[in-house]
Amino acid sequence: MTTEELQRRELEDSRALWETCFPNESPEFLDLYFREKYSPSVNLIHYIDGRPAAVMQLLPYRLRCLGQTVNAGYVSGLCTHPDFRGKGLAKLLLDKAHRRLHAQGAVFSMLIPGDDDLRRFYTKPSHGAYATISYRKEEYWLPTGNAYPAYSITPITPYDADVFVLHQQMDLRTDNALLSSFSDWQAAISTCHLEGGVALVARRKGKPAGIALAVKESDGRVVLRDFLAKRPGAKGALIQFLSEHYDVPIIYDRAPCQPTQPEAQPYLMMRIVNMQKFVQLFYQPSLFSSYEIQIKDDLSVSENNGTWICTNNQVLHNPTPKAHALSPGEFLSHYWPNLKISVRNLLDE
Repeated sequence: MTTEELQRRELEDSRALWETCFPNESPEFLDLYFREKYSPSVNLIHYIDGRPAAVMQLLPYRLRCLGQTVNAGYVSGLCTHPDFRGKGLAKLLLDKAHRRLHAQGAVFSMLIPGDDDLRRFYTKPSHGAYATISYRKEEYWLPTGNAYPAYSITPITPYDADVFVLHQQMDLRTDNALLSSFSDWQAAISTCHLEGGVALVARRKGKPAGIALAVKESDGRVVLRDFLAKRPGAKGALIQFLSEHYDVPIIYDRAPCQPTQPEAQPYLMMRIVNMQKFVQLFYQPSLFSSYEIQIKDDLSVSENNGTWICTNNQVLHNPTPKAHALSPGEFLSHYWPNLKISVRNLLDE
């Protein structure tokens, strides 16, 4: 079998596993996902006796966090065929993913579980030792009823480069955000349209000043999938347009928040995959003259376990952890207990 034939087979088998394990996904969405996000380089698939048994895609992202921009991986579409569940295949693929990210110099692995049972599943050391690091809550916008003559509202096309530039600029102004590539942006607009939603840009003097992607959900509420603006007037103009377009009095949003806020819902899970890079990037000697980190239970990347000592602008490592060590995810949630990460446009959310 040639490389091309093997890649074609893995693509077909990966999609077949998605169709079996995620029966509610439409053929149109699967077409979009496997056209825009899938590639042989991100795919991890496991066969048993020639049958596709489990699969996932490890999607590359850039994460802006506390003034640093680092590489991260997003675990997408992890699933096991019903005939092969209970054999540890999810752990096998996650181990491969974490090892790959570590070798590539990425710092974090991320995922968004579909329910609370999966959230508990990924917390276990045997399944990644992740921790919930980011929360969000529902907010809403009320139209003002005002006219905004300085702004024109028009549909966005996936190839409006100046709109994407605005999106990037606004992301970089956000202290903690998952950064979208141009292909992520194009896929987000296509997904919005696929779900019957609208993708809009507010322009002022011909230049983009605000962006809104919105979808009317099954309960009748209009929910923003992406919303940002350089000026308050651009936000007001977009909200007013959406209210009139859908004939609704409220536009809803799901925004990052502190875990202690009322109605906060657990959202993004993360773990560190490369402790050495994490410490080198985020250790702040101006705040801590000396700092000691204890890591245990990393069953994927054993190099992360042990005692990490940060002192005098140096990072020292002893592979033996002391008492009170934490898993890679637990440490992250303790080190950054109130981190809010802006996450938009994940295709399989």
